[in-house]
Amino acid sequence: MAYIRKLESGLYQATIRLPDGRRRTRTDPLKGVVRTWAQDSEAAMRRGEWADPKDGRITVTEWWGEWRQTKVLELATARKYESHWRAHVEPRWGRVKLGAITAWDVEGWLADMQRAKVGATTQYQSFQLLRTMLADATRHKRIASDPTGTVKVKTPPKHVDRFLTREEYERLIVEFEGRDKVMVALMAMAGLRWSEAAGLHAHRIDLGRAELTVVEVLQRDGTYKRPKTKAGQRVVPLVPDLLAMLAEFIGDGPLFPGVDYTNWRRRVFVPAVLRVGLDDPQPTAHDCRHSFGSWLAEAGVSATDIGKLMGHGSLRATERYLHAGDGRFARALSALARPQAVGRQ
Repeated sequence: MAYIRKLESGLYQATIRLPDGRRRTRTDPLKGVVRTWAQDSEAAMRRGEWADPKDGRITVTEWWGEWRQTKVLELATARKYESHWRAHVEPRWGRVKLGAITAWDVEGWLADMQRAKVGATTQYQSFQLLRTMLADATRHKRIASDPTGTVKVKTPPKHVDRFLTREEYERLIVEFEGRDKVMVALMAMAGLRWSEAAGLHAHRIDLGRAELTVVEVLQRDGTYKRPKTKAGQRVVPLVPDLLAMLAEFIGDGPLFPGVDYTNWRRRVFVPAVLRVGLDDPQPTAHDCRHSFGSWLAEAGVSATDIGKLMGHGSLRATERYLHAGDGRFARALSALARPQAVGRQ
């Protein structure tokens, strides 16, 4: 029960006991104000919704430091969080008290980013970082409620796979030279992920058997590790053209020493795509691998075999390639055009 008393100053003071045994007080000239505060606070504690106002006085930067220490993240996720924090969250919210953030302010921040031409994906991910931090602050009773809970943000459009035709691939591949050409061919003609191609070591390539084994992938920090799933470790057959390309660069150690995806994409891949002048949407480096799966599906290769060649852990990941290509439409129309069997008289 709250304890209410009148002070010598003439003010009224209510004292409540928190779940952890600490006390909190509220002072006001009106007794009814402190009584209502005490009753509301005790009701919130009974519902498990109590948040100490003092906890909400820490800044978002202070909370980021505490919050980040509790998270064990994949390297790529950690770098993404830190990038969004430095570029978009900290500049706007770093000095703001947790308990002072309002939904209106968050909506204004999103509008500011839109006016500044920040990409839709970056806007969304920066907002999601702030929302995650504040949701955890609410869960741990640092603030009473999450102000982002009522804020609506548009989900950025998902990347639509851009399947290259064989003719488009032939136009594109001639724009690359040396190891860059091998990199693109490994994705398009062997179905390797960029990190798998970048992590390929020379001793994983068997020229005699015309195959390579995927064992290591390159991480963003330049180190190597095993693929995330057991299916990722696999043997991949090599077509003659790719085999000939690889033979020129067989040596010791990694096939692509010192390669970095962001730099390679900006310096090598994007300029080559622009030079070719392909139809929109412009393909990404990852679309080379997607095209490999598409070509296999159009050739009638089973989903199971496509999944094994591409290192999928489930058939669901392979379904994206089982689209109706020109060949499948032709077969479907041919089947529909067949004379119907004459029914019984």
